[in-house]
Amino acid sequence: MQAATAVRAGSQPAPAAAGDRRASALRVGLAGLLGLGVGLSAFLDSYYDLSAWGWIALGLLASALACVVGVQAPRGWGFWLAVGGLTGLWAWALLSSTWSESTSSALLVANRWLLYATFLAVTTWLVRDRLTALALMGGLALGGLVLVVYLVVNLLGSGGPGVFVERRIARPIGYTNGLGTYLLASAFWPAVALAERARPLAATALGALVASLAASLMLMTESRGVAVATAVSVIVVLAVVPGRLRRVWLLLLLGGGLAAAAPDLLHVYNSTTAHQPTHSSTSTAGAVGLIVAVAVALVWTGGVALARWLKPERAAILRTVGIGALAVLGLGAVVALVVFSGRISHQISRQYDAFVHPAIVSSSDTTTRLSSGAGNRYDLWSVAWKDFKAEPLRGVGAGNWPVSWFRDRHITDDVRQPHSIELQALSELGLVGGLLVVVFAVGVYLGLAGRRRATRGDPLARMLTVAAAGAFTGWFVHTSADWMHLMPGLTGIALASAAVLVSGEAEGGVRRRLLPWPALAAAVLVVGVGAAFLVRQTVADRYQGDGQAELASHPRSAIDDANQALAYDADNLQAYYLKSAAYARLDDYPSSRATLLAAVRREPNNWITYALLGDLTARARDYRAAAAAYGRASALNPIDKGLRALAANPRAVPTTE
Repeated sequence: MQAATAVRAGSQPAPAAAGDRRASALRVGLAGLLGLGVGLSAFLDSYYDLSAWGWIALGLLASALACVVGVQAPRGWGFWLAVGGLTGLWAWALLSSTWSESTSSALLVANRWLLYATFLAVTTWLVRDRLTALALMGGLALGGLVLVVYLVVNLLGSGGPGVFVERRIARPIGYTNGLGTYLLASAFWPAVALAERARPLAATALGALVASLAASLMLMTESRGVAVATAVSVIVVLAVVPGRLRRVWLLLLLGGGLAAAAPDLLHVYNSTTAHQPTHSSTSTAGAVGLIVAVAVALVWTGGVALARWLKPERAAILRTVGIGALAVLGLGAVVALVVFSGRISHQISRQYDAFVHPAIVSSSDTTTRLSSGAGNRYDLWSVAWKDFKAEPLRGVGAGNWPVSWFRDRHITDDVRQPHSIELQALSELGLVGGLLVVVFAVGVYLGLAGRRRATRGDPLARMLTVAAAGAFTGWFVHTSADWMHLMPGLTGIALASAAVLVSGEAEGGVRRRLLPWPALAAAVLVVGVGAAFLVRQTVADRYQGDGQAELASHPRSAIDDANQALAYDADNLQAYYLKSAAYARLDDYPSSRATLLAAVRREPNNWITYALLGDLTARARDYRAAAAAYGRASALNPIDKGLRALAANPRAVPTTE
């Protein structure tokens, strides 16, 4: 009997072990799919529209609910601060709908923050060991590799000019700066991390090849934000992650290759036909970039192989020589800065003036775009800062910066965000929002600091840390001067990287514990409330989209869809516009006008509604009402010359569509 009992007792662990293996395989598969999903998002408009990310967020909320109830949570301040910062941004943005001019815009921003908080929480809960972390970053890097191959193939083939927008490489996402950050976060840094590894040599060569190609493509974006983000991410990775000597030489080799290829890469910008580059210039750029990348890969792989082949004492000598060479290079750089300090100071002063007053730069200025300070950021940030000073604690409301922009702008750029995550938070959510962004970032970098010791003797942990730290820092720096945080797919790459940093997996599986019941109740409440608001706005967006598709052929069906959308989201101005347009197509002028007036009551300071009202009343030959509507629109958007002209002469509007 005892023997039988012992046999049965000894057989018990087998099913449990099999169950653990199945659970681990499931986690690895899910992590890989999540990484690949964000890595390939450049081909899917970065999931930019609510019609895409709204449903993704609902799925993540269901996953988050399962995690908080039955999965042990990571320990450490990094995770809680990062997720807490994003959750706080959701809650404060949601609350801001009570004082916002546009309630619907505030809810949209809140729902997006909820998506980010949920994605970070779920991916961090998922990354419980090295294998899942590797699957997550591997899927992300595979998406980056596909992007690089897509661009290189187009450059070498007949589709080269088609991947450019206004002479700068931008496809498939269509936004040049966004493409640059995609390349930096999903291709360059994962490839650098892979190239650092000395084994196997094939992986080392592939990493160096892809990193060089990604660097060439990043240069072809001519994005100043990408250049700054790359520089800062290099500094952070070198400062924090051990293994600096090998990494410095790799980065110097990549920089040297880029410098050699730069004339042909940048020549594309100046070889244009009807604002598009010529086929010969794009194919030359692609060929040169590929040749340089192959050369970089061969040199780097040869150097790594040589270092492995040398005996330890000779390898130590080579290391000493390498350190000395770097010291000489650093000294040379310092001397060059001193010698050319006057010229550098003059150029910095000149470009600062161009930043503050872009009009002072003459059309004959030969400064390249990458070194020019001209642009629209100063005006965007000035309006955001003005909002913050007007409402320093709570801001003007999430998503409501455009009201101030169109009223106070000095340039004609039609933009909807101030191009800075920090300034957008301060202007729309006040000091509370700004502090929550800081809390989120501090949490991520606390996670990075926690990984530092574990990476010293662990090449795999070091590789993951280099890729994750570089990707997140590149995104965060660039979105501090742009709107990368409004692209869910691109932000997903950054958050997947953040999940690796704050998960604690580098410690070899840190102790985890279930949430205590107060935290569990709070998490369930957040999921429930968030799902309620998210479902309403997502479903309303679906009805509004269906109605827009039916507007031209079935205006009555479009009215029904608009009414359904308004039943779920009564502040959805796009649904009001759709409904008014449908009534106009049915020649029901009173109902069309009444719908626009209802929209005015929802957002009395939205110039677009008044402009549409002016168009409608002018076509109905009610010129007095049209002049009043155009006049109000012009007051809310005073720099628009067209509105001023229509307010003075509404008869200029055609009476038929």
